Amino acid sequence: MVASSVRSRSGGRKSFTIYFEADPISLIYAIKSGIPAAFVDELAADMGTSKDWLLATLGFSKTACNRKKWKSKPLSKGEGERVLGMARLIGQVEVMVTQSGDPKGFSAPHWVARWLQEPFAALAATEPPI
Repeated sequence: MVASSVRSRSGGRKSFTIYFEADPISLIYAIKSGIPAAFVDELAADMGTSKDWLLATLGFSKTACNRKKWKSKPLSKGEGERVLGMARLIGQVEVMVTQSGDPKGFSAPHWVARWLQEPFAALAATEPPI
């Protein structure tokens, strides 16, 4: 189910819950079957962020990813794991917001992108007090 969902995302599926709720065997099957490189573009668009930022965040080579997309090749297994990890994180946020209240108007992909991009003061590296 996850593998077919990854391949058919351009068909309008905007919920990431399926990735969060997927059983580990389905995720492994999807990764071994190959995550299309085009999924990165779709994920960046869903997150409302640049593909360059997403590639850097995931630790992907822009050139290699673009080449794979152009040649209709899948991502490597490691890249596939990272992409599905991001999709699962977005799905987890969707589930949490849905279970805790009214998700109307809330965009989990946009929220996750903003959360990852904005510095968090409590985690900032500061010098210890003397």
